[in-house]
Amino acid sequence: MSLLFFSILVGVAALTTIQFYRGRRKNLELLKQAAEVLEEALKPIDKEYVLIGLYVGYTAYYTFDKGLARKAAITITMLPRQALLYLPFSLLLRRHDKIVFVYELEIPGLKEAHLIRKGYYRLGARHAIGPRASKMMCERVVLGGKKYEACYTAGSQHLLDILEQYVERIGPEYVGHIAAVPKPPRFYLSAKLPHNPQTLHRMAMLSLEAANKIATIL
Repeated sequence: MSLLFFSILVGVAALTTIQFYRGRRKNLELLKQAAEVLEEALKPIDKEYVLIGLYVGYTAYYTFDKGLARKAAITITMLPRQALLYLPFSLLLRRHDKIVFVYELEIPGLKEAHLIRKGYYRLGARHAIGPRASKMMCERVVLGGKKYEACYTAGSQHLLDILEQYVERIGPEYVGHIAAVPKPPRFYLSAKLPHNPQTLHRMAMLSLEAANKIATIL
């Protein structure tokens, strides 16, 4: 083994070790901050956290005592900042830390509507929705300078209008997929995780507001 090759190996090993500790610390800080902000914004009366992985993320299960959205599952997944060699590939595939809000709605007869930002899913919006997309009307819309595909069932234009309003209010730079889904009735929001606490606080409050608004329009 040449001295140059050995030096490169030592250098890579050192960088990998340094990145592991830095990345681990950063992810843990962001995960802790997110939990604190979500609890402050949403004020659940009951909560449970299930780890996906120590540095990967968690799902927070919340219960509320007000409104028609009484339960939520909020999943946060982080970029693998602790893995120097895998991080570049993850940045290409996922691009950012992710937060997904899913609110259970206590209503019957909910219609279905989706707004999905162009390029958010590599296989496209219809593939993400699944077989139901074949029965939906789809069109392209531009919100805040971002291109979205709007897919909705007959009679759900009112739902689509509400979703568009909340994309604008939360921020198109964050919202990747927002939807109202009938079976089971739920409100869904998949977005880039804001690292700014105030921005995340606002996103969380607006997500709950949107869920309750959708639940009361019938």
